[in-house]
Amino acid sequence: MGFFDDLPSMFVDTFGQTVEVRSETGGIVQINAIVRTEDDDQTLFEGGTVRGSRVLHARSEDVQHMKEGDQIFLGSDIYKAGALIRDRHGMTRIPMHTN
Repeated sequence: MGFFDDLPSMFVDTFGQTVEVRSETGGIVQINAIVRTEDDDQTLFEGGTVRGSRVLHARSEDVQHMKEGDQIFLGSDIYKAGALIRDRHGMTRIPMHTN
């Protein structure tokens, strides 16, 4: 085991929150993940509200069975998973699209 092998777990445990993922086949799992708003895709809405695209960052092993189109439940908001982008360091980036 390398020195940096536990970094994904440390990041998610420190900065993450519980997110529920429901697959298209009906399976439900709760994972710990980091939810961010991407700054480079921000849009200014009426009233001065700035909204960017939401992105989920999770440990790759936690989302190994997740697929594009699965539902992501974050509080009372429901998103659809975009294409999963896996890095080589144990993390996966998942764009979150509103239903």
